[in-house]
Amino acid sequence: MKSFLGCVALLTTMAACSFLSPRARITMHLVDESGAALADVPIQVERYTHTIPGPELGIDQWDAVTHLTDAIGNSTFTTRSPLNRLGYMVANAPPGFYEDRGGEFLFDHEPSWGRWRPWNPTVTHVLKRIVNPVPMHVRYVGFNWEEKIPVMEEPVGFDLVKSDWVKPHGEGEVPDFVFWLKVERFPDPPDWDVKKQGHFQRYRTRFRVSFSNEGDGIQPFCVKLRTGSELISPSQAPLTGYTNEYVRFSERLSPSHSIQEKWQEEQNYLFRVRSERRDGEVVRACYGKIYGNIDYSLEGGVQFLYYLNPDPTSRSLEFDTKRNLCTPREGENYAPGP
Repeated sequence: MKSFLGCVALLTTMAACSFLSPRARITMHLVDESGAALADVPIQVERYTHTIPGPELGIDQWDAVTHLTDAIGNSTFTTRSPLNRLGYMVANAPPGFYEDRGGEFLFDHEPSWGRWRPWNPTVTHVLKRIVNPVPMHVRYVGFNWEEKIPVMEEPVGFDLVKSDWVKPHGEGEVPDFVFWLKVERFPDPPDWDVKKQGHFQRYRTRFRVSFSNEGDGIQPFCVKLRTGSELISPSQAPLTGYTNEYVRFSERLSPSHSIQEKWQEEQNYLFRVRSERRDGEVVRACYGKIYGNIDYSLEGGVQFLYYLNPDPTSRSLEFDTKRNLCTPREGENYAPGP
């Protein structure tokens, strides 16, 4: 009886909270990459309802409503939400489109007159078309363990096709990326109590990735890795905007002195290697992308996930996930997306 009454009380409380929550209205506008409206596509909006008590912070519960977009790609949703956020996503991508992981819209922090503001904003969401998936060399270097740079404070080439350091440090032949890392370590501060606080790592690092050919280079692009289209990158690599060097640094000299270069959590990269030029213009090259950052450690390790299109006549950045040209190594179980 107590259990039954508890369930009734919980359901009553949930219903009351839902009824008393501020109203929210949002219009989703669905388009493809060219801006063309997409009609008759199921788009879903979800709202937080309550939290079920449990370990740690409990389990958040959400409910969702799905509508088809109209002839101009719009669909309007009205609901009540205890939080100032609504999630959204394409429920099932139509044939010829990449799957969608959606996004989130945040209203103003405080509601006004029982409504979240702005009232009925139009949120444009892009669904990417599948255009030209191609086989690629894809590898998460250092996925299970950091890949060690063979020699510190010297330039060392990495072959993206062989996925190895160039000879004599590995089986690679073409230095697509050239890594250089310097790590300086310093003794503990004079007033540091090692017995009570342990060793305080003091260091200064300088890290660089450069390129072998004129015309090669790298450029950042910012996209959240866990939202939006399944295809994170552009469909095609741009012809311009590449720089010939990627540099990072960090410094920690005392408990109150720590410096590290600023970079965005949503940072990703496009790159161009094996460039061939004629009359000052790049006429052939291999293009690729890196999802996430290029990370390094004080021990000389590196980690990065790269995709390389080996066709020098193609700028496609769409990876055919069934045709990875890199043979998995022992212990590798990472399944890269497009």
